[in-house]
Amino acid sequence: MKKHVWWSAALALFLLVSSSLRAQTGDATYTISGTVTWKGSGHTGEPVVGASVRIGPGNYSTTTDAQGRYVLTGVKPGPHTIHIKATRPNGSVTKAVTVSENKVVDITVRYRNVAVRRRNGGVGVQKQ
Repeated sequence: MKKHVWWSAALALFLLVSSSLRAQTGDATYTISGTVTWKGSGHTGEPVVGASVRIGPGNYSTTTDAQGRYVLTGVKPGPHTIHIKATRPNGSVTKAVTVSENKVVDITVRYRNVAVRRRNGGVGVQKQ
């Protein structure tokens, strides 16, 4: 009878520990944050305000604040791609990251000044 009680207790302890570990790894989420800044055309280091920040796969998105900062919470562990898109002036960047803990990812966007010009009665785009 003692042997049966010991095995039952050991099995119960094993099930408790394994379900606890599964809950910790399966439900884990992290926070990705950082600062987005400009590079080039005399704008090196200035914050990118209002840039779109997306992380995929998944549905994580936000915009940068007045200091170029962003915070995305609830990101699941694994490989992800951060997509940054700024519209004034135009610039974008994509960066691969592996999420296994809370991370700070600072990103620099290449500054591209784009001017619109007329060409043969149509509208074209010219980089300056």
